[in-house]
Amino acid sequence: MADKMDTNFSTTAPCRIFSPQLLVAKAFKRNNKISGEPKFSALLAFKKDHPDVLPMKQMVAQLTRLTWPGRDFSELAFPFNDGDKRADKAKAEHERDAAAPLREHERGYFIVPARSKFRPILAATVNNALVEIDAEQPASDLIPIQAKFYYGAEAFVRIKFATHDEVGANKAGVNVYLNWVGATGKGERIKMANNNSAALRGYLGQMSSVDPTAGMADDTIPF
Repeated sequence: MADKMDTNFSTTAPCRIFSPQLLVAKAFKRNNKISGEPKFSALLAFKKDHPDVLPMKQMVAQLTRLTWPGRDFSELAFPFNDGDKRADKAKAEHERDAAAPLREHERGYFIVPARSKFRPILAATVNNALVEIDAEQPASDLIPIQAKFYYGAEAFVRIKFATHDEVGANKAGVNVYLNWVGATGKGERIKMANNNSAALRGYLGQMSSVDPTAGMADDTIPF
């Protein structure tokens, strides 16, 4: 049963964090209106040959099959986005409206939007010592490490996959909850001309219909 499946996932190699909103919860705008309650969030960017991409797809596929036996994956929404397609779409929008942000830095990446109602545990090294701040500690405790969580930073993450039912016109599918982020202190900083919330538009609250088993041979799926 799906409720007995452990859907916590810890990365084995760093990914990059795009559009990080990890220090203060923020609601994002849809059609220039605030949508939903404030949340902590980030776009997790994995190179397409990253060792954790296939295991994540396998976990989501297994969770989906346990939750909705026999249901066609095309009827469901998954938290996976192709960075090349998103960059192409952003480029086309930018050509129509110069204020629309470009996302060329997402090319070559597998994008996974993750969020949390509560601040995830944040960890980083300071003077060769690991500093870890949990959600119950005051935001002032983040001061020694907050600069580590910039746009483009490399990080290990711990996430949880969870299914959700249809809501209005939105398909049933899988969400990703962000539980822990450990910055490595590496990663090229990305400077965005537009506010981070603009970069999140089209990701958070909107899922793709990408089949999580796409590109996997049948004998690679352990169920």
